[in-house]
Amino acid sequence: MGEYRKSSLGKRGKSGGRGERRGSASGAWGKLCALFGLISVAVAVAVAAKGIAPETIPVIKDLPLDSLLIASGVLIVVTIVLIVGARLRAKASGGRTRSTVWGVFAVVLSLLFSGCGLAVNTMFSDGLVTKPVRDEAPVTNAAAMRKGVESAYGACPGGWKPADASSYPGVKSIELCVNTRTAYATFENKSAVSVYRAPLQSKALELLETHSGEAAGSDWATLTGTTWVVVGKKQPAQKLSKAWGGTVEDLATVRK
Repeated sequence: MGEYRKSSLGKRGKSGGRGERRGSASGAWGKLCALFGLISVAVAVAVAAKGIAPETIPVIKDLPLDSLLIASGVLIVVTIVLIVGARLRAKASGGRTRSTVWGVFAVVLSLLFSGCGLAVNTMFSDGLVTKPVRDEAPVTNAAAMRKGVESAYGACPGGWKPADASSYPGVKSIELCVNTRTAYATFENKSAVSVYRAPLQSKALELLETHSGEAAGSDWATLTGTTWVVVGKKQPAQKLSKAWGGTVEDLATVRK
């Protein structure tokens, strides 16, 4: 009996040793692989959240999407390197490791979440979920729109000049005032505003650059509502936003 007990304990000890070696086959590589995999997924989830609801989540509200994408990409690459290192270490130790399985799973999830965030941001620059913005602009009344803009930006002695909007699907009207260097456009729906807002800002910057001695040194901004955009000086835009609502965006940030 004594010999049987000793042999049993010896077998358990040996099998226990093998279990321990098998569990730690990848060493620190496996632990780092799992850790960076989790961080990679967390950052990728932040990318997806930023693309879908950029203004809704306070933690990521002020973080640029580009920075989150770069961080996600770096973490994915680091996780892949750690997966390779963990597998090589496990192979050299003659054991197996589960850390690499979780690492691969984390890389796949990170790619999916990051790709989702980037795709949504590309199609919907304002995201799918946006904070409600007060909008009281009289978009259905052209005369009231002109009067409202003039109340903030000043009278237009030369008169408002309509631009041809027929070649721009989703755009209802475009009005320009040369005297105050102000323009506004109305759109058929919110999606059209998302599509045309950036081109409007770029065109406004281009026009301002042609008048560098007179206009480029001033503060210029866009005031964006649900189905309208006003381009002009920043201070009047802030004044008009108190009456109509909307979001003021400095054109200087667009230039950067």
